Amino acid sequence: TNTTKKSVFYSVKAVHSPWAGPIRAIAITVPLVIISAFATLFTVMCRKKQQENIYSHLDEENSETSMLAPALHIERHRPRPKVFICYSSKDCQKHLSVIQRFAYFLQDFCCCEVSLDLWEHLEICKEGQMDWLSRQISESHFIIVVCSKGMKYFVEKKNRKQKGVIRENGKRDLFIVAVSMIAEKLRQAKQNSDDISKFIAVYFDYSR
Repeated sequence: TNTTKKSVFYSVKAVHSPWAGPIRAIAITVPLVIISAFATLFTVMCRKKQQENIYSHLDEENSETSMLAPALHIERHRPRPKVFICYSSKDCQKHLSVIQRFAYFLQDFCCCEVSLDLWEHLEICKEGQMDWLSRQISESHFIIVVCSKGMKYFVEKKNRKQKGVIRENGKRDLFIVAVSMIAEKLRQAKQNSDDISKFIAVYFDYSR
């Protein structure tokens, strides 16, 4: 028999479909969109949780503040200590300026109610020197005696002459009277074993 050999050749050619490009783009884009959406959702949830923590912390602070508010309110309305300043008016004018600045310091920074004769001329005229001075010494929580060269000189002069209160032009020196009254109060407190911490002596470097 005759055998016939046949050779068959197949050729494969790529078929270019008009939908191949868009399908490939969709296949790549859709997963990216899904991943981005999950990432955004996760970020939003984390921020929301963080805000909740912040708000809860603020609520705790507000509750603590509201609990402390009554105590702070009571502390703010605590009466200020009253301070009487006794000083020599016979020193120089700069010394008087220092005394006023010292009084302002006690008033503004130490929250004290300061009694100073330079500020209360009207009250002294109404009550009189002795009554006003006696009331200030009795009512004050602290009595500050500012030591200076002028006070030392006039106090020693008073003690030497033994004439009680020194007078100039018929007017009594208020600080000499104050020193005498304070010394008597201090003597009585020591005699009765009372607290003498209300009596304070101070001096400035220039007046040693």
